[in-house]
Amino acid sequence: MKLEQYLHVIIVASTGLMFPPGSQVPPLQLENSTQDLFYYVRPVIETNDLWDQIEKILRPTKPVVFKVRGAVEFRKALAHIVSGIEQSSTASRK
Repeated sequence: MKLEQYLHVIIVASTGLMFPPGSQVPPLQLENSTQDLFYYVRPVIETNDLWDQIEKILRPTKPVVFKVRGAVEFRKALAHIVSGIEQSSTASRK
């Protein structure tokens, strides 16, 4: 009997975030995430907004990061995500 493997897709959509000083916010630690797809969609509010701690938390998952400026870039990011899911789903069925 063949066991099916499921594709997990995690999409984080958020503006940059700073936690209060002294907060302990360790990076994610995942088990068996080789079949998972991680995406981080983040609107850019300012040109030099380098204060995003969410990206540091997600870094171990090696997410595809989209820093979007406006609706057109958001739609392009969404199309890329859907395409990546389709490609991974097709590859996992072979």
